Amino acid sequence: MIKSPYKINKNFSKLNPFSKKNLLNIYHKLYFSRFVEEVIQNEYPNQQMKTPTHLGIGQEAISVGVCLNLKKKDAIFSHHRSHLPYISSDGSIYKLFCELLGKKNGSSGGKGGSVHLCSRSNGFYGSTAILGQAIGLAAGAGLAFKLKKKKNISVAFFGNSSLEEGLSFETLNFCSLKNIPTLFVYENNFYSTEMPNYKGDMKNFNPQKIVKGLGIKYLKVDGNNISDVFFKSKYAIDYIKKNSRPVFIEFITYRWLEHCGPYYDYALKRYYRTKKEVMYWKKFCPVASFKKFLIKKGFNKDISLLEKKINKKVNLIYKKALKSKKPILKDLQTNV
Repeated sequence: MIKSPYKINKNFSKLNPFSKKNLLNIYHKLYFSRFVEEVIQNEYPNQQMKTPTHLGIGQEAISVGVCLNLKKKDAIFSHHRSHLPYISSDGSIYKLFCELLGKKNGSSGGKGGSVHLCSRSNGFYGSTAILGQAIGLAAGAGLAFKLKKKKNISVAFFGNSSLEEGLSFETLNFCSLKNIPTLFVYENNFYSTEMPNYKGDMKNFNPQKIVKGLGIKYLKVDGNNISDVFFKSKYAIDYIKKNSRPVFIEFITYRWLEHCGPYYDYALKRYYRTKKEVMYWKKFCPVASFKKFLIKKGFNKDISLLEKKINKKVNLIYKKALKSKKPILKDLQTNV
């Protein structure tokens, strides 16, 4: 069974100086991300969504913590598990639902589906199912910022399989040689589709050794603790802006559901991981652990009200998306 190198981390003391408003804003983003994906998880079996859908339930703290430190004109690129970075960068939930439902008002006109989201006005320049492509695109955006002498940075969200592509290491080397202001966000959930890290090509892979060997600053962070994610991301982004150098962060996390779809692997009798392992990792839930911290501070009534508002809002938005129009034939060749 795969276990976390960290203990269940409920230490959020670094966030104590934050105001009540800011703490509740962080929880709002965590819970909002979780509930949106839970709506997708629950509705997907109803056959209204025809796109393959990669859910990131269990990994919310990474996107939230990183995006809280970004500026609006920074450029974000994501791999196929794209909902959480899209949501955390304030992408329209209505457009997300419409995209999954194949509707005209979707973020990509209903033609891209779950893995091709876009919200450029919020800095989310797109997601892609091509392994490693987000890394290359982010480097290009970072190079553009440098050539135009802008103070923005680019960010690449990617998972385990992306680090099995030559493009990824060629890009990291290029960014190091050319001093590109890019943050590389490695969401290490221990699996490449259904292949665990301790098997296959990744068995002897050491990202720290390779990244440091390329002259890039490397950080390893508990990706399920919003405090650790927030402050380590802030440190990395400040470093990038000050030195015009890339930074690589390996976030340790875990996805609860199957690689593609709304179900648990063990319920489908896919035996590459056990129910016991999933239940073990649920104890590290980034949403529940931060909620307990806030309740101890006496925010339980605020949290209850916040959750009810989010639940009502998201459910209404989904119902609205269900009623939206489908693309027409002449839209087929637009925005391609």
